[in-house]
Amino acid sequence: MDLAELVQTFRSRADDSAQPPLWTDPEIISYINEAQREACIRAKLIEDMETPEVTRLALRAGKGLYDLHCSILWIRRVAIQGSKIALTESSVEYQDETGYADWMTRVGTPRWFIFYEGNSQIRFIDAPKAADTAILRVHRLPLRPMKSPTDRPEIHEKHHFRLLDWALRLAYLKQDADTYDEQKAQKYETQFTASFGIREDANVLRKHADKDPPIIKPNWP
Repeated sequence: MDLAELVQTFRSRADDSAQPPLWTDPEIISYINEAQREACIRAKLIEDMETPEVTRLALRAGKGLYDLHCSILWIRRVAIQGSKIALTESSVEYQDETGYADWMTRVGTPRWFIFYEGNSQIRFIDAPKAADTAILRVHRLPLRPMKSPTDRPEIHEKHHFRLLDWALRLAYLKQDADTYDEQKAQKYETQFTASFGIREDANVLRKHADKDPPIIKPNWP
């Protein structure tokens, strides 16, 4: 479905035939864009290893900490281009427990990475001793909002119709006597959650980040 079809379907489901309509096209478009973002946060629907500005990091000699593209939700794989090495995910706790107090400043061949989700950063351990490129495989948000009637969501076609559940949820929370309906908003939120799962709050995500990652045999000698 393109954006024009989504807006039309939204109005049909909301029975919005009033003149003027209860919701303007810009309002509905904003709801649909937010719905796609929410679906990606909950269900990690967009996987990317090709978009250069998202999945390629220029590494500098001696530098271990790097900012990530703002769209990245999670990192599935990291490889170093020059050495063809796939790194092992680690955690601050694991590195602290290994007994090497200088793990944040060591320079050598990168063997692990730590993903700081809250700061949207990645740390390489060891920091590279020479310039190189890191290649990421990530889950991310949509890169840009839909604006044109012919724009289409980045997520798969099979999910497009269900995006309207969140759009309708937002629409019925609009603070207006003719639109606000908490019961309908809750109904559509429940339907959206059935399709895309619950949204984990910041405390849950932090606890996940604090846990050691699964023990995986390193990809280096």
